[in-house]
Amino acid sequence: MTGVLGAIIGIVMWMLPAGAIQPSLPAERWHLLWIVCALLAAIGSWVGNILWNAAQKRLPLTLSGQMIAFETLRCSMPSSTMAAGRTHLKSWPSFCC
Repeated sequence: MTGVLGAIIGIVMWMLPAGAIQPSLPAERWHLLWIVCALLAAIGSWVGNILWNAAQKRLPLTLSGQMIAFETLRCSMPSSTMAAGRTHLKSWPSFCC
């Protein structure tokens, strides 16, 4: 459903005249955006890797496998149930998503 909605929004945006949504930006602003995005991605990956390694060192091997499985489930379940319209999970805190 997300892909269909994205395609619909993309088609609508493509059909709008240029500058209808946002005025043109100078090239320097786009370069700044890409630099900031790249720095945030690199720093976020680096910090996440450090924290993941610290958690792996402190947990026994049997618990680290469970951590990988349940982290994946915990991060995907609230967003997928909200997208499906089941709103009883909206009050859950979102720790990783």
